[in-house]
Amino acid sequence: MLGQIVFSARDGGWPRLERKEVCGLPVLQVVVEPDGVLGRVRLRRAAKLLSGAGVRRVLVPEGFDCWDPMRRRGLVPVDPLPFLQAHADALAVTALRKAGRIPERERVAVRALKAHRGVVLTAEALCMQVREVCISVNQGGEALERILRWEYGMAARPDGEDVAAAVRFAPETMEAGGAVLDLFRPSMNTAGVQIALPGAKMGEMEPFPLLAALWEGGKVRKMDLEFT
Repeated sequence: MLGQIVFSARDGGWPRLERKEVCGLPVLQVVVEPDGVLGRVRLRRAAKLLSGAGVRRVLVPEGFDCWDPMRRRGLVPVDPLPFLQAHADALAVTALRKAGRIPERERVAVRALKAHRGVVLTAEALCMQVREVCISVNQGGEALERILRWEYGMAARPDGEDVAAAVRFAPETMEAGGAVLDLFRPSMNTAGVQIALPGAKMGEMEPFPLLAALWEGGKVRKMDLEFT
């Protein structure tokens, strides 16, 4: 079960757990008044309640900076990285369009230390949306290039500073390029691309962790999302 912390200036009482749904996803919610002399005490109480209920991952409001009492109780944020990596092709193509480029005419680099499943899926998806995919992968890169050539007719092209966009899966890879997406910890950067779920009431929650939780729970598919 996921936890959720909601801030409310109108709730001055002690936090209490309630079962709620966020976009169809069941959560254990705690409403907290974070301000005032008792704000930190209430947050510690919220952390204790969530931890005691078996919660380990927590959805929080945007700008939440009170993780110390959460982590002391074993609570961590929902990690959006797997979600972002799974949608790397859509992020890159949207970044190109935001820059005024036509994806079908552009070169996009995929950079990683190893050709893991996410790297392979991203490269394959980009083959159907851009003109050229440049593979810069230390381990398994040549094999991936052969797959792209055999399956998609995408000839290997050298990576370089002149690519229109680049998807980086590791900080040790080249940083150059037009729109550069950093899909690794701790510096996740989507090159200004936002993701929304049209029609969903997401409140004031951090959007990427919430979308990641919905995606993990099977509540959201790629076709449901809007990239801008």
